[in-house]
Amino acid sequence: MLSNHLYLTVLNGASGDYSIALPIVERAMAMTRTPAGSRFPQRICVREDQIRIWVGVDPAGYAAGIEAGIAMMEAELPEESYCRSCLMAVRTRYAFELGRWDETWALLEETLTTRLLPQELPALHTQLCLVAWRRGDWEGLRHWAAEGVASSRTSDMAACLAECTAWQAVLARRDGDEPAAQ
Repeated sequence: MLSNHLYLTVLNGASGDYSIALPIVERAMAMTRTPAGSRFPQRICVREDQIRIWVGVDPAGYAAGIEAGIAMMEAELPEESYCRSCLMAVRTRYAFELGRWDETWALLEETLTTRLLPQELPALHTQLCLVAWRRGDWEGLRHWAAEGVASSRTSDMAACLAECTAWQAVLARRDGDEPAAQ
């Protein structure tokens, strides 16, 4: 089951190949329902894998399963568990994929109040930028783009730096400052 979880982590990450991941996660979830599987410490991680895959495949179609999985994770995870960050991440992605911008914004702001590693901030800032843009919150976008540039430089995260710099260019163009947009 652990090897399935690790493989699913890869499939959920860079590849995003849900056609391969879906049958694997279904088998892994069936194993978590056995007596031995119910004692497997990473069974919650396998549930998270399943939620991530369902959100990637069809968040509206799998809504009942996603919401049940989120409720199970909330009930089983100890309050002080670092795994709560995984729960927050799946809740946020689910809201994002459904276009629930205000809910996504609230979840991202809540994430800012949790224990974050410095290298996690740049990606969080890029997410805040995207949601601010979706909400038409230009001042929020301005703020989080600047924060993202700063955190990306501190953490040496080139992709996040490029994204936040691009958001600053979008704002400059919106403000009519073409030289700054260039």
